[in-house]
Amino acid sequence: MAEEGVEITIEKTQTLDTMLHLILNQALVAIGAEAGSLMLVDNRQGILQIKARLGKPRPGRKTERVFKIDDKSVGGWVVQNRRSYLCPDVEQDPFFSPSRSGKNFLSLLSVPIIYEGEVLAIINADAEEKGYFTEWHQVRLESVARQVASPIAERISILDALAEVGVELTRLPREGGVEPVLQKIAQLAVRSLGADVVTLYQYIQEKDEFPVEGTGPTIGGTIGDKNPMRRKVFPGDVPWTVVKERKSGFYADVHEQGFLTRDIQRPGDKPRQRFIKREGIQSMAALLLPYRAAELRDEEVVGVMFVNYRTRHQFSSDEISALATFADYAAVAILNARLEEQRRAERIRMVESIAANFAHRMSNLAGTSRVATQLLRSRINPTDVRAQRQLDRIESEARVLLELAERLARPFQETGSMLELAPIDIEPILEAELERVRFAPGQVNLIKELGPDLPKVQSVQFQLQQVLHDIINNALEAMENQEQGKLVVRVRFNKSTSRIEVEIQDSGPGIPREIRDKLFAPGVTTKEHKLGIGLWWCQTFMQATGGNVNLKDTRLGEGTTFVIEVP
Repeated sequence: MAEEGVEITIEKTQTLDTMLHLILNQALVAIGAEAGSLMLVDNRQGILQIKARLGKPRPGRKTERVFKIDDKSVGGWVVQNRRSYLCPDVEQDPFFSPSRSGKNFLSLLSVPIIYEGEVLAIINADAEEKGYFTEWHQVRLESVARQVASPIAERISILDALAEVGVELTRLPREGGVEPVLQKIAQLAVRSLGADVVTLYQYIQEKDEFPVEGTGPTIGGTIGDKNPMRRKVFPGDVPWTVVKERKSGFYADVHEQGFLTRDIQRPGDKPRQRFIKREGIQSMAALLLPYRAAELRDEEVVGVMFVNYRTRHQFSSDEISALATFADYAAVAILNARLEEQRRAERIRMVESIAANFAHRMSNLAGTSRVATQLLRSRINPTDVRAQRQLDRIESEARVLLELAERLARPFQETGSMLELAPIDIEPILEAELERVRFAPGQVNLIKELGPDLPKVQSVQFQLQQVLHDIINNALEAMENQEQGKLVVRVRFNKSTSRIEVEIQDSGPGIPREIRDKLFAPGVTTKEHKLGIGLWWCQTFMQATGGNVNLKDTRLGEGTTFVIEVP
């Protein structure tokens, strides 16, 4: 590339550090300077760091100075003002103290490298004689700065994006299954790697299969036709080849790769255009997930990701390193999501088993109670009003037990699962439970704070209602001995977790310190004649359905706050 009579050559496959040294060398040659440095700007930390230096070695130099971005140094001034600084005589310049004058250089030229309005770096040139640099040198060095701005920005953006990706992937919500994680990975890859299309195939190593038949891979970016990808992956297909050869690849020209272009015979499938031709792909990175599986044969492969470009793309050393690290991050995120799915499935099986046991025992108890009641009615004097009322109450309780057992068992009878999730509007369920506060013993001041436009939740309505009932009931029981209790219920949607959060705060005596850590364990209670399984069951059910129940805060003599999280 050339501008203003200055020609700069940049090899895009070099690492960032190598590129900066080569840029500095060509910049100094372009203006005939014998020494200088190139400094990168770190706006997050507000500092300038020397990344490349050329010239005579300086005696005693063991480390490079780090400069703050302020108006106390030439570099800081250049960054703040986004303008070049020409200093013909450092002895007369306010930026240089007398102790430095004449010791290293006597004239200086400092030029910013600007990309999209932001200073990325500074090229400094210095000379041992006064008045060496002129406006002619400044014009030529500014020409160099304009030519190198885009390549430097590209390298820096890859490294910055990789750092952001690492943070985001480790923060991925683990509830919700593998598919949301795959979607997030594909979106991050498009955003951070500058790709046009990213396709991500999950691979189950123990079954030797790609679970994409009927759905296709996870796709990030824009794609013309998804239908050809919604079929089984056959031997010879690109994902199959990458996984079986356990080899990632970086292809600047995809048309030179036989496994991407040759015809493939697929059972029962009509011949069709290959992906690269259908989508106009010119360059591609094919990445094993994890990348290190190519060297470590015992490493489990969880998928393969294709980063596609519709224009010719050269993969630099920095970019290859970034892609490899991204692939390892992605593999860890997928494995975490799979483990969470397994844990969730195990919790669901446990909850279903317990619920089935409850339903069976309640049904038996209800049946036995009804038989016993009928027998007692035949033997008790019909005029004994008190006894007849007690029998009526037993029959009523038996009916309730039987209804509960049927409600628990009905989903299993209809679908084979006792935890069939469905969209539910949580507001009317909560309002029905709060209506009971009016009949609570003593006076309870209820404060409700419901967020606007609450989305529906995914849960089991009867069970979710029971969780709300139990937590609210615990709060009311905690305030039974107070003349004026206070119950605060806040409901909000947390966008970062995609959960509705129901916060229930009472003004009761608080929870003793010695049982706080084991509060959700079965058998733990602060009340007499209680089994201590309410909170355990609430948390177990909510976790099995992708939510949770947590103790947010408790203070002796001041009250307790629980938070129910519903996905």
